[in-house]
Order: sequence, then structure tokens, then C-alpha cells
Amino acid sequence: SARHGLVGGPQRPRRAAAADMVGPAHRRCRGKLSITCLEVNDVPDFLRLQDLLAAHHLGLTKSIYPKASFRDWQLCLHGDVDVIDTPEGREKQVRRIVQREWAGRLYILKATCHRFGREPALVGYLMYEVHGSPLPETVVVDVDAPEGASTTPAAPPPPQNQQRRRPRQGTAPWVHVLQVFVHPAHRRRGCGGRLFSRMLSLLRPEERRDIRLEVLDMNSLALAWYRSLGFEAAGINPKFLGNKDRAHVIVYQEMQRLRAEPDAPGDPPAELLSATREAPRLFKTEVLQEKILVKYPNRSGHYEVKIVGYDKTKQWHCVGRQLGDGEEFWETIDLNTFYRDGHVQFKRCLSLILRDSLLSKRALAEQRKRKRKMFESTGVMTIQTRSKRKCCLGYAPAPL
Repeated sequence: SARHGLVGGPQRPRRAAAADMVGPAHRRCRGKLSITCLEVNDVPDFLRLQDLLAAHHLGLTKSIYPKASFRDWQLCLHGDVDVIDTPEGREKQVRRIVQREWAGRLYILKATCHRFGREPALVGYLMYEVHGSPLPETVVVDVDAPEGASTTPAAPPPPQNQQRRRPRQGTAPWVHVLQVFVHPAHRRRGCGGRLFSRMLSLLRPEERRDIRLEVLDMNSLALAWYRSLGFEAAGINPKFLGNKDRAHVIVYQEMQRLRAEPDAPGDPPAELLSATREAPRLFKTEVLQEKILVKYPNRSGHYEVKIVGYDKTKQWHCVGRQLGDGEEFWETIDLNTFYRDGHVQFKRCLSLILRDSLLSKRALAEQRKRKRKMFESTGVMTIQTRSKRKCCLGYAPAPL
């Protein structure tokens, strides 16, 4: 986001420097917020907010990947190379979505700030797509109806030159939240919560039961906010930022919100859905030797421990730490369940952990390639034991 210049003058240099660091996020803008659907006239302002989103992610990853560029994040967040490089390519793409010419049930909600004596300003948006549910033949909806009115969005007509992909019969409907962003000057005013509530009011009851999204693992504020809305970790999705040769691995945490409608007979309560659902198998041996902060569910405290082993049969992890008297403490925990419920925090970000695992696998592949060439030239093959392979991959546990 843009930063303001020094405002304190020479008499108060400390305050001026602090104001320059915090930027506009601490200068809250006041005004009335309204949540409606994006219109064609809002496309330029919407693209500027998307660029702010890319700049925000660039700032999050600049400390670990200084060579990452703004264009890399544009490609990662907004589309392919053809759309980015084509003049007005992004604008044409958004116009197709707004005018219901997109092959899919894709919608964009906007948050507008109305201030006295000024033009309304676009300060936030939420983009989501509905999957799985069959499309009705005729549905009439007023997308600009007042907030609180329960409506169902109409299915956009398929474009003339593109055939719509019909969902499979019997597929349960679910909603994918693609992007959520609020301008820094308008945060902590409930704008994101109102966008999310407006989306829920536009969905059918069966579509509100399963909502999914992805968030960057280094975006701790967004992770905490999504957990407050009832989302839980459901998986991890590593991606490459820019060229794959640079090994700029970023990890998106897949989150899911499962809810049962109160008026649905036979459905379990919302708080029991996570307890009856099996935890996703997110981590195995790639997290060995990593330090984590465990907040035990029984409120016995939170401790910093190291992951030193993995039980393939039970799929549990062994953790340990040094006690004050020189002794060592060991125990096994269900790391995947703890992480899903928000009781585990890695000391290093998952992007770096999976990047190191990728580099270890690349080094092992290069070593095997060199040995294969040596065998073809000399006929002598070096035998590598299983323990050595583990050490090359970084999987062999070491003492605390």
C-alpha cells in the first residue's frame, strides 16, 4: 500500500517517523459502507484494489524471497500470462464476469464508502464462485437488493463461443472464496465481515454448508480472522512464485467452513462437525527437526518443542524438549489434528519448510543422475543405504 510522507516537521521527528511507518492503515476513514455487486463502471477501481492485494503479498514474502517481483504476484493471483500481458486484458476479463458472460457461477461483491461531500469510493471486494450444484433453468434475482434480503443469484448465461461445463450429477454444492481484500485505511471497521455476510445471504441453504478458501501461510492476520469466522485448516497447497528454477515456494493453507443449517433435520450441530470429521493428513516426515509452539487443548499451557519422529502406523509425530534439570521430555501428539484446530504454530513458515524439502529432493535427484552417468562410463555403481538417503533428504532425526 502507498505510504504517506513525513508530517511532523523538524520539531517532532520521532512522531513524524512513526506516522511514516504506519501509513494510512492507522488513519481510519469514516463513512457509511454499503455492500452491493460490482458494476462495469467500477472495473478500474477494482483493478487498483487487486494491485494493492498483489503489493500486500509481495511485502509479506519480500523477507524470504527478495528477488520476487510484483509481476510474479500478479501472475499468481490474477491469471495467466496472456491476460496480464494483453493490453486491457484484465479489464476485459473482469467486464465479462460483471456482465455475466463468464463460463461459471462467478460473482464479485464490492464495499463502497460514502463520505459527506465526496464521491463514493470502492474500498473492498469479495470474489467467490459456486461449484457443484445444478443450475436452475429460470431464477430471477435482484443482486442490488438491500442488505439483509435473502436472495439467490441467477446463473449467468453461457457465452456464445464457449460451452459451459456442467457439474456432475449428485455432487454436493460448495463455494470457493477466491479473493477478499479491504483497503488498509478502511480495515477494522467490519467491512470484511459485512462482505462475507452479504455473500452468505446470496447463497442457497445447501451452498452455505461448505465454504472453502486459500490463504497464504505467512498472512497471520488473515488466518486468525478466518478462524474467527469458523474456518479450519483442510490442506496445504504449495505453489511456485515466478520461475520454478528459483525455488520460490509459497504455501497456501486450504481452509474449510462446514456448517449445518438450523432448519435442516437430522444434521449435526455446527460445533460437532469438526469433531466427527477425520483430520487431513498434512504433515509426515518433511517437518522433522522443525520447532513448533503447541497450545494444548486441555489448557495445560503452551510449550515450544521439536519434532523428532514420525509413526507411520498411527500417523502421529513424536516431539521433545529439554527440561531445566538437563533431562529430556518426549511425547507423541496428533500433529495434523492439532494443526487443523489451530493448536500448533510453526516457528518457521511452511513456505521455507517445503522449499528446503524441495531443494533436498532436487539435490538427491542430481546425485542419482551423476551416479548413473558414472556407472555408464565406468561400470561401477555406488550403493547408498536407506539411512544415507534419509540424511540426504533431511529426514533422519537428530538428538535435541
